[in-house]
Amino acid sequence: QRVSWSKRPVTMYADASLSDAEVNSLQEAMDIWNETFRADFGGKDIFVFGGVLPTSVGRALDAKNVVSVTTDWEGASDEQAETFLHWDRTNIIDADVRINGKKNLATTDVVARDQLDTVSLLVHELGHVLGLNHIFSQDYTVMAPTLSDGSTERRKIGTQDVYALKCEY
Repeated sequence: QRVSWSKRPVTMYADASLSDAEVNSLQEAMDIWNETFRADFGGKDIFVFGGVLPTSVGRALDAKNVVSVTTDWEGASDEQAETFLHWDRTNIIDADVRINGKKNLATTDVVARDQLDTVSLLVHELGHVLGLNHIFSQDYTVMAPTLSDGSTERRKIGTQDVYALKCEY
């Protein structure tokens, strides 16, 4: 089902489980999407940062869009993160992102071969927050279904991603 935010910008919060470096990665990923929206969608940001919540809240339908890291991962061991959307008809009303804290997360521009780039991961997950699905394409896209360890390849929004956004926004 195609869904999007009718109320923009979307306020994203960091859960208390995120380190300062992970919060910085979240803000950088939001900035990457904001640059695209300013360039291609009328000069306005799509995301704003609401701050760090004082306690860990996890996933809930609470009108707070929260990014959290958990080492108590319930999904498949190869999953890097998951995004949960709640919507009413076609309007997204809540979104939460959970990052698999069992992964070796890199929060700097230098990413080792055995590390997962947190900025790239969050750019991808924020695409899901915007209502985008995985894009299976030979062309570059941040919405490709997998991100390889050691890769910073998802730090730039691709033409396929902009096209998908234009279908929603």
